[in-house]
Amino acid sequence: MSCGDDAEPSEPGAVGKPGPYVPAHTTVSILDAERELTVEVWYPGQGDQAQGEPAANFERDPERRSALADLLQAATPGCPTLTTQASRDAPALSTLGAMPLVVFSHCLNCGRYSAFSLAERLASHGMIVVAPDHAGPMPFADGQEGEPLDAEQLERRVADLRFLISASLDGSLFASSPALDGLSVDAERIGAFGHSFGSATAGRLAQLDPRVGAAAGLAAPMASFLFPSVAMDAIDAPLLLVLAQEDNSITEIGNDLLRDNFADAVSPVWLLELADAGHWSISDLCGLTPSFTAGCGAGERHSRGQEGEAFSYLPVQQGIEVAQRYLATFFLAHLNADNDALSELQSPRIEAGVSLSQRSAKN
Repeated sequence: MSCGDDAEPSEPGAVGKPGPYVPAHTTVSILDAERELTVEVWYPGQGDQAQGEPAANFERDPERRSALADLLQAATPGCPTLTTQASRDAPALSTLGAMPLVVFSHCLNCGRYSAFSLAERLASHGMIVVAPDHAGPMPFADGQEGEPLDAEQLERRVADLRFLISASLDGSLFASSPALDGLSVDAERIGAFGHSFGSATAGRLAQLDPRVGAAAGLAAPMASFLFPSVAMDAIDAPLLLVLAQEDNSITEIGNDLLRDNFADAVSPVWLLELADAGHWSISDLCGLTPSFTAGCGAGERHSRGQEGEAFSYLPVQQGIEVAQRYLATFFLAHLNADNDALSELQSPRIEAGVSLSQRSAKN
């Protein structure tokens, strides 16, 4: 099923818009096989309204916080997200009982907070989101060694997520902060999503770990020649793939691979295509460094038939909002068995700049 040209235009559905709960978050550390992971946890918090703060506050070390604040201040206005919409260290709303858990894997040389707006949206719908720093502190900063884009690092990332799923299920992760007291995870409602390198990570995790019941990959293929260990026909969980049509990072080669992932998936799969979007158009770190810039302001098209044409990327906050809405709808449908959310995904819809296609499971 896809959005046909003859369908009647309609307003975006309300299912994935902000949920009824106040998003909160906290930063914790946990030891895994003598390696300390810094982890951000988003969750439904107590209170009537979220108390946001400067995004630089994700860095707890004063020097790193100052360095991040400098990068955010120097970035082109309207590119990175400067303020959170979640309450730091607010007490968890533990009266909800066992909640869905969604683990997040960040882009290459990014960090656990590179998609914090997406995590906030999921938390507002009663989900717990857990995200590690796969590559250590601030790998995007000048002078840092950075993260290898290779098969070994992919497996390390997957191991991080599998460890955090286990630590969430047994409660040891939540014991790291008083704010998380009373949180518990429903073992039957676990999801994963990732951006860029994180898309391959989420796909590999879903392939290896039967606890994962739904997975989403943003702005990069899950399976590709870079990571032959990821096999679309070995993933049983429902999938959401998000493609930026003017992605100058993975280029048309990467987008073709993403479309191949959609065709090759054996589980129910959705492909969301965003017009005038670049690789970073759905990331809160868009424009933070020169390598994170494609997705904001003026650009040059690479899509077939329009190569070299000058254009302007869609506003970053618009790209993030679309990703928030469809990601939340996807996980509500598949982790919460929400019939309204599933109907939203299965209904043909025309929305400016957005195309949603669906394929059922292959026999």
